[in-house]
Amino acid sequence: MNVPIKGIYFFLVVIVSLCAGFFFYGLYNEYIIVRLPSRHEARVMEQLHVKRKNVKLYYWNNEKFFFEEKMILYSTDMVSTLTELITSWLTMVQEEHPMQKKVNLERVLIDFSGNEAFISFDRYPFFGSSSVFQKLIWIECLLKTLLESGLPLKKVHFLAASKPLVDPHIDFSHAYPITGYMTSA
Repeated sequence: MNVPIKGIYFFLVVIVSLCAGFFFYGLYNEYIIVRLPSRHEARVMEQLHVKRKNVKLYYWNNEKFFFEEKMILYSTDMVSTLTELITSWLTMVQEEHPMQKKVNLERVLIDFSGNEAFISFDRYPFFGSSSVFQKLIWIECLLKTLLESGLPLKKVHFLAASKPLVDPHIDFSHAYPITGYMTSA
């Protein structure tokens, strides 16, 4: 009589383990999403203020900087504001210079202090034949746009597909100061 009971227990343990394995596999791969209600999240959404603001989007043409004013949604959430700003800048650069490589913004992150931004593009933003000058001007225009936007950033990290950009000419392993490197333009 003990043999069938042990067999039933063994069968139940196997079934429960299998179900738990499927459940944790689903959680790990985000097939199952567990979201607990939170009052903190509701308060954060209530405190978000969004307004329209004109910003200057800089680009390089005929040996000097030009800017185009564009109205964006400026929020108290710096990540969403930065995302809106960089997306608008990338669109404007593509319109002004259609020969540039089409690049989309993948993700923007801000460090805990709010001074450093991590900007990740969906691909490497330059052609293999791009000169060092073209690459530096592209970076400088983006930095100038970020500086003029009034965001409290000090440094920017450039990434591609959430990994540091690798370039044979420019070192992207460190953060770039928001002020850029050009002193007069």
